[in-house]
Amino acid sequence: MKQHVSRSIRISVVVIALLAAFTPVRGGQAWSLAGEWQFALDLPGAGVANHWFKKTLPDTIRLPSTTDERRKGTPNTNTNFVKHLSRAFPYHGAAWYQREIIIPDAWKGGHTSLFLERTKHSTVWLDDTLLGEQDSLATPHEYTLNAAPGEHRLTICINNKLHPPVNGGHQLSEDTQTDWNGIVGRIELRHTDAVWLKNVRVNYLRQERAIEVSGEIEKLPGTVLKGRSSLRVTAQPWRGTGKYSGTQVCDLNGASPTQFTQRLKLDANAALWDEFAPELYDLSVKLEAGAFLDEVRLSFGLRDFARQGTQFTINGRPTFLRGKHDACVYPQTGYAPMETESWVSIFKIAKEYGINHYRFHSWCPPEAAFAAADEVGIYLQPELPNFGGDLSKKPEAAEFTKTEGLRILKAYGNHPSFVMFALGNEMGGGRDVRAGIIRDFRQADNRRLYAQASNYELSDPQFAEGDDYWTTMRTRKGAEGAVRGSFAHCDAPLGFVQAGPPGTTYDFSAAIAGVPVPVIGHEVGQYEVFPNFHEITKYPRLHGVLRAWNLDVFRERLRAKKMLDQADDFFRASGALSVLCYRADIEAALRTRGFGGFQLLDLQDFPGQGTALVGILDSFMDSKGFIEPKAWREFCGPTVPLAIMERFTWSGGETFTAGLKVAHYGPKTLTKANVQWRLLEENGQVMGMGETPLAELAPGTFADLGSVRAGLPTFALPHKLTLELRLAGTDFRNSYPLWVYPPNNTAKPLDSVTVCRSLDEQTLNALTKGQRVLLLPELKSITANSIEGFFASDFWCYPMFRGISERAKKPVAPGTLGILCNPKHPAFTLFPTAFHTDWQWFHLLMNSRPLILDDTPANFRPLVQVIDNFERNHKLGVLFEARVGAGKLLVCTSDLPGMSDRPEARQLLSSLVFYAGSEQFNPAPELSLATLKKLLNF
Repeated sequence: MKQHVSRSIRISVVVIALLAAFTPVRGGQAWSLAGEWQFALDLPGAGVANHWFKKTLPDTIRLPSTTDERRKGTPNTNTNFVKHLSRAFPYHGAAWYQREIIIPDAWKGGHTSLFLERTKHSTVWLDDTLLGEQDSLATPHEYTLNAAPGEHRLTICINNKLHPPVNGGHQLSEDTQTDWNGIVGRIELRHTDAVWLKNVRVNYLRQERAIEVSGEIEKLPGTVLKGRSSLRVTAQPWRGTGKYSGTQVCDLNGASPTQFTQRLKLDANAALWDEFAPELYDLSVKLEAGAFLDEVRLSFGLRDFARQGTQFTINGRPTFLRGKHDACVYPQTGYAPMETESWVSIFKIAKEYGINHYRFHSWCPPEAAFAAADEVGIYLQPELPNFGGDLSKKPEAAEFTKTEGLRILKAYGNHPSFVMFALGNEMGGGRDVRAGIIRDFRQADNRRLYAQASNYELSDPQFAEGDDYWTTMRTRKGAEGAVRGSFAHCDAPLGFVQAGPPGTTYDFSAAIAGVPVPVIGHEVGQYEVFPNFHEITKYPRLHGVLRAWNLDVFRERLRAKKMLDQADDFFRASGALSVLCYRADIEAALRTRGFGGFQLLDLQDFPGQGTALVGILDSFMDSKGFIEPKAWREFCGPTVPLAIMERFTWSGGETFTAGLKVAHYGPKTLTKANVQWRLLEENGQVMGMGETPLAELAPGTFADLGSVRAGLPTFALPHKLTLELRLAGTDFRNSYPLWVYPPNNTAKPLDSVTVCRSLDEQTLNALTKGQRVLLLPELKSITANSIEGFFASDFWCYPMFRGISERAKKPVAPGTLGILCNPKHPAFTLFPTAFHTDWQWFHLLMNSRPLILDDTPANFRPLVQVIDNFERNHKLGVLFEARVGAGKLLVCTSDLPGMSDRPEARQLLSSLVFYAGSEQFNPAPELSLATLKKLLNF
């Protein structure tokens, strides 16, 4: 890389300090402008009219940074705001940045530019001269200076109030990254000779085992060249000794710019790039044009990401996208990291959980993210800043979308991780306009796959001809079109995780039938978890720009309901249910032959849009402790053995049957990886086992591997069993819970226990006489003081979708987050359970009416408590006990008598009858008769 040497120039202390900041870049030099700048806020926007670029600004600020980081906005005092995290020092308007620069004498006659890696709407002056303005949100702002050597005043106005004509997006949203003001990443003066390279592009030609390098040669007007020039292209692996090179002679005496193309043949052993082996090459393009020199260096990977029928392929091998949604949740800074090291750490965490794909919702990450994904092996899909909208009704938005997209393709197109590109999120209308933009993108750059948007036309989904893939929540209206397991109630019908029945047979085959391209499940999951109030302390401790005042409010709401002591238990129990639901959703995708993949919403929390705590990781990508990465990868990894069974609850004496399959999207063929299964008791004792021979399993295979068939003993007591699967000689394993109940588990009446269906006079008399009463109220009799029973965790965030449903005059979701109970309580002696919801509770909860127990004493706790959401915070109970006068009362609001055909319902009823008649039934809490009547609507 050519280094420029200064000729005879006046050297002062200032100049020496500035030259020390020079670093090589391309064929010239770069001078970092990081450091202290003059600064001024301009909320009225009067700076341009008042010629602030001619004045010395009164304040100072250090760059790169934002006004939030430097506390230059107005302190935020609205601590009751709950829709998202709050900026401690918000600012929305024009801000001015200014400093003196020195153009060295050595730069005379060359090309000098200003490079701002990431910012908002910028306007730049050099001394008193306006250089222009730029509005890109996703690519660097670059301004040509070409100023005379010497001292100059550089002034930049950044206005985060001047948004480009787009339909929102997370680069402008306060919900996640904040609509910040500032300049982040590299801020540099750049210099090359009068002839330089630009838009260098490398393309891997898999069929020809070659790379094609192309680009442009630019020169300053009036630059005279004599003779011919040479261009040398060299590619060398990061690891290894192979080298591929070629030389091309160029004639630069013609019109500028000049195009060039050079093809390099690769040998058969050239290392390819994918998620398992992210092999990279260094590319050098050297230009010698008379006395002028330039060089561009970049890294690239040999990869061919394509589609074959309804599946994606990487270098010809079928792959499956296990994706994560990224909404720019970076609460420490309020903007995405600009350093490769930070992104490497982020991607490695995601990869520990089996993620191989990132979808950037309505935004595009910086260069560092692409470089890190190249290094770690992650398939990326950035999007343009459109969150909804009809481009046909907003021509200026369509024009910006096209322009910004072409800029992104030029800026980041050489990265092998950049495999997919979409125009935005949930756009509607303007299909022809979107299709035209996609055609322009594909013509400009054919190295990746394109789609009009993620989840477009969501109310009436139809595949857009010409797209390479389809990211959607449904392929058509109705439940049969769903390609994920959960939906908001306002978008009903609900998904299979929510509506059941519980089992592992459901897949999306019917939904993708007839679709000619890979289908990706859009924003899969969204299973809400109760807040972790310990997370609040992270924000001030880490000195970030955001404050979790929303979590403060939620904590105080729970305190007001006298249940703050249960917060940690609510958090753990709801988290366990969320993991259960995510697993069901992910496995359904893996069970679907020919499916493209899924994009979770999300592995981490989304702290906006009403505060959607839907992650197993928090906003900082820290684990919440619900599940270890290794356990998560058992069902979300490149190779997953799967059991196909109709139900989780069985009766003794039945023959347990399950099909066996495996989804293998690993890098190599597995040989002699026999499928082994074991049926285990909780103490580890083996009840049954078997093995299916497996000669080999090729990559990209979804295979049937036989079945499990085992007779279930007629236990005297219920047992929880585990079906364990593993592929011999590998680390690939999976497991499933089973509950086996005695075949004749009908509850036997006890003389000492009165079992009744309503709080009538007979029941009240029994309590008055000091008798034991098991009350199983008919659900229709308690609707006035109860809510709808539900199994799955609430979708996304209760307050947001409550409002949407109410405005649309549609049913509001129950809004609950599963159950909390004490599994060691004697009420469950004959009904094994964990402290949280599991599959044996599905029908018990779906056929229940949790009572609202807000009027009970503060220390009153149900035996089976339904966890409510953070907005409502009801004390909810499906099972509770109390002393009422001289009597003892046990109430269950699950319709157990109405589910006598289900072994789990019969077993729970038997357990409750047994408990109510035992010496252990001695409830401590007391309820007055008046309170009881009010609770049960008597």
